[in-house]
Formats: sequence, structure tokens, C-alpha cells
Amino acid sequence: MLDSEQERLLSALVEASRAIPRQQRQKFMYIKFLGGYRLQHPGIRSDFSFTESDLEELERQGLLGIDRLPSGTWWIDIFQPGYEYYDALQRAAGKATDRVEHKTRSFVDSDEFRQEYPVAYQKWMDAEERLWSDQPGFELTTVGHLCREAMQEYVDVLVLKFRPPSVESQKARTINRLRTVLGHVVPHPSQSVEAFLSALIAYWKSVDDLVQRQEHGAQKEGESLNFEDARRVVFQTMIVMYEVHKAICSQKSN
Repeated sequence: MLDSEQERLLSALVEASRAIPRQQRQKFMYIKFLGGYRLQHPGIRSDFSFTESDLEELERQGLLGIDRLPSGTWWIDIFQPGYEYYDALQRAAGKATDRVEHKTRSFVDSDEFRQEYPVAYQKWMDAEERLWSDQPGFELTTVGHLCREAMQEYVDVLVLKFRPPSVESQKARTINRLRTVLGHVVPHPSQSVEAFLSALIAYWKSVDDLVQRQEHGAQKEGESLNFEDARRVVFQTMIVMYEVHKAICSQKSN
């Protein structure tokens, strides 16, 4: 139905809308003035560029509603078919991991991962699907909660698999548990491998901090969450779990 630029415009509008809590969502205001235009909405960049004809094409396709005021200002609303078209674009990008990599880059074939860590992957996939589908009642904090559970379930598999002595018993203490597992799996690493594993634990801690910020709605920081926060958490959670998995596999094969 749409060309690539029209799909880009629709995607930007949908993602901007979903960056705002559902109860606070609002229409876009399109203001035309001599020599230019401005699209106003709290979820979109002020320098986002597009053409008026693409807006009108989205309207003709029944994806947007446009209320044109005599002053020249347009109020733009996304209709349900617009959200559904966007969701179809994400599904067309492929399986769950592919939909996230479509926003970044190709990074993993996760068949092996899904089989070895089924609960962790299901938690992550639930977060990823909610991110794109905007299910009723969905809150951005739900993404953080699911990703936190995915990380806990993931490390729990490692603990049960390798059974390191004196491991932290609390599931939530993933950083300590992961450090113990890596120390058990790679007891005498070379200097370079030790530096890499330390960096990997630091990376895990950074992602864990992001996940907790997401789950608690960034209240501690006094900030507000948006779609990009949720996308980052979903992507980084999958990456850090996969990188730990590959690091352990590479050491076990030596």
C-alpha cells in the first residue's frame, strides 16, 4: 500500500505515539508557515522531516485522520488501521529476534539459545512482542519487569547447569551469581580473557541498571520513560545474555 518513505513516516508517528503513556496520548499538531512546517508532539523529534503529500496519502489509505483548521493548522490522529499496518511491518521483518535487529543490525541466530534457555527467552520474547504490539493495558515498565525476569531465569540456568560452589542463592542477585559462574567455568583465565570477562560482567551490570530503571519507571532518576528506553532495554537484554552464552561456550570448547 505504501512506499518506503510513507512507511517511514507512519512508523515515526506510531513510535512517537507509543512513547507516551496510553492515558496521556495526544494528537499531532502540524503547523505550516512561510518557508516551512513544524510537527509538534512530545514523542517526536523537532527536526523530523517528511512531505505533506505523504501525510495526505496516509490519510487516503485510512491510516490517519486529519482535522484541518481554517488557520492552516492540522490535527493528526492515528487510526487503528495505522497501528495495525505498523505492527504488520514489524512482523514482516521476521521472527522476534529479527524484529529487534531490524532496528539495529543482524546479530544472532538464536535457535540454540532458545532451546537452552527456554524460560528466559520466553520472558524476553514477551517483552519484545509487547513493545511492538502495544497491547491494551501495556505500560513501558512492563518491559523492564519482563527483562529483569529473563535475566534472572537465564542466570538460574547457568547456576543449575554448572553448580558452582558457594553461589548466591537469591535469584535477583544476578551480578554476583554470574560472576561466580564465570569464575567456576573459567578458573584460571589468561590476562586478556580475564579482562574480557570482567568487561562482560560490567556490561551485565549496566544492562541490569537499565532494566531496573525501566521497571521502576525511572522514578529514582526523576525522568520519564519513552519508547526508545524500552527498545534499548529489550535489545541490550538479548545481546548481553547471548554474549555471556557465547563466552561460556567458547571457554568450554577450549
